[in-house]
Amino acid sequence: METVDNPRRSWYRDPLWRRRGKARTKALAEYGISVDDYERRFRLQQAVCAICRRPETRRAGGQTSRLAVDHDHAHGRVRGLLCYACNTGLGQFRDRPASLIRAAAYLLRSSGLGGDTPESITDAAASLTSLVPVSPSQGVEKTAPRGRI
Repeated sequence: METVDNPRRSWYRDPLWRRRGKARTKALAEYGISVDDYERRFRLQQAVCAICRRPETRRAGGQTSRLAVDHDHAHGRVRGLLCYACNTGLGQFRDRPASLIRAAAYLLRSSGLGGDTPESITDAAASLTSLVPVSPSQGVEKTAPRGRI
């Protein structure tokens, strides 16, 4: 195992790198996740945004930015990792699914597929419909548990 004094890891002694590393750890802790949790999510998402499925392209300080930790503002739960564009886009819609759906319908009505394929839109719509809860007024009846009444 390499030690901190190893010359190949001289970057570790760099105060700027250490400040950034500590700041990143502190920022992730605000969402209740560790650096290891972030890295695990990053690998599970195959290093791409959970929405657009593209890698981050925003650059800051001469380097490509990391994917942002997206969280539910009402409950604080981490939802996934997003690129800057998708993360700020969700913020503009104030995390309201109905507004996002209306925006997608607007785009489809006014500009067609906009570069997407029919298959990708069908895939996105199918994943959406599987998440929408069905209300009792739509024909789902509650039944008593079997065995006990």
